[in-house]
Amino acid sequence: MGAILNERRKELYLEGDRWYELKRNGRPEFWRLFNNRTQRITTQKFMYTFPLPISDITIIDGLIQNQGYTI
Repeated sequence: MGAILNERRKELYLEGDRWYELKRNGRPEFWRLFNNRTQRITTQKFMYTFPLPISDITIIDGLIQNQGYTI
């Protein structure tokens, strides 16, 4: 499975679909090379949803912002 996910990472490089791939596979962390060191990057669970626009929240009564985002 690791080999398949690694290949998908290479296939989706610079295509803009990497975020959707991580979300679909439930992969909240990934690794990158920075200054010749491996760096672990962990995303928060709320980052898998987009924030609602403030204009929509003010127009629609009872609409609340997605968890993790502030107004």
